[in-house]
Amino acid sequence: MGEAFQSFLAEFRAFDAILGIGGGGGTSIVTRGMRTLPIGLPKMMVSTLASGDVGPYVDVSDIVMMSSITDLAGLNSVSRMVLRNAAFAIVGMTAAPAPRDDGKASIGLTMFGVTTPCVTRVIEKLRDRYDCLVFHATGTGGRAMEKLADSDKLAGVIDVTTTEVCDHLLGGVLSAGPDRLGAIARRRLPYVGSVGALDMVNFWAPENFAAAISMLTIRR
Repeated sequence: MGEAFQSFLAEFRAFDAILGIGGGGGTSIVTRGMRTLPIGLPKMMVSTLASGDVGPYVDVSDIVMMSSITDLAGLNSVSRMVLRNAAFAIVGMTAAPAPRDDGKASIGLTMFGVTTPCVTRVIEKLRDRYDCLVFHATGTGGRAMEKLADSDKLAGVIDVTTTEVCDHLLGGVLSAGPDRLGAIARRRLPYVGSVGALDMVNFWAPENFAAAISMLTIRR
């Protein structure tokens, strides 16, 4: 059902905003379709799951999650208030469109702690001519940049920090997945890449690190 809804939204774009209401199944179905929509188009999901880990539902999109408080089994005094607020919120987003940009082309840049001085200097040189969008290379940052690239929102990429590739290859926790750089290739964007933070892989707890060391030893 999620795949079907995703396909439906891809073909039917005659709307200015989208509001979803659902429990576990509904949230999964509706947000899968929402994630394929362009960044900037208002998206709101009223869900019984909104107070937990919403990462799998939001991913790198700009979906607004609102907790339904009570289960969505008919109307009651609480659900009426929540749904009313959701309705006014989505209408407000739609009625007040984003202001026009200044006409500058957008450049995507990737940054991590060790590459911050470099990226900062690059931004200082470019900000007068380009809208500089900086993405934290923590997995979600790289995927967010790729999503904007696939949406034709970027004129080029200065990929100073490619550390997410290391995490993907070596079992780190900040991988951007196997399609990192895919959107850049598909869109044939002007690209400057570097080796920022390629000398590190990110892990959480010590047991995760020990498992990765074992894997590296086996590969060698």
